[in-house]
Amino acid sequence: MTGLQSHDWMRVAATNRPVAFNGITLVWTKDDGSITDAHVYFDVAVVRGQLGVGPRALVALRTPQAVAGPNA
Repeated sequence: MTGLQSHDWMRVAATNRPVAFNGITLVWTKDDGSITDAHVYFDVAVVRGQLGVGPRALVALRTPQAVAGPNA
């Protein structure tokens, strides 16, 4: 997942910094295909590190490469 922190998030003032992190989204659907629930999981501490407010060890982590393309 990639993004730009343009709003306050989890007590971190907007930094306008880009973030990239691995995560997973689980989606529950009905038989007709309509979505009934969705859960997004990712390591919040890693994202906070990329924003410069996480644990020191995570601030230095390398940012994962974003996948490019129309189906990414």
